[in-house]
Amino acid sequence: MKVGSSKNATLTLVNPARKGAPITFGNPMTTFAPAGEGEFKSIGTTCGGQLLPRKKCKLTVQFRPQSAGPKSSTLTIFDNAGNANQVIPLSGKGE
Repeated sequence: MKVGSSKNATLTLVNPARKGAPITFGNPMTTFAPAGEGEFKSIGTTCGGQLLPRKKCKLTVQFRPQSAGPKSSTLTIFDNAGNANQVIPLSGKGE
């Protein structure tokens, strides 16, 4: 991707439970590591503070390379689902 341009990706988060307590999100909901030069960032969500059973919400992440070369980061979504937070590897390339 051309340095300075951006591309968005939307993740769909799902609470597959048929009933029970909602999934609750932390504050902040997400972090990126390593922080780097801000090439990956969250630009919007429809999730709010919780996700009810059998519901979906969206999280939009943007990649904007600041320099040429491969880029990587890890998106962590802080929630009470399962035994750990959700961790998603991210990668892109600046040209």
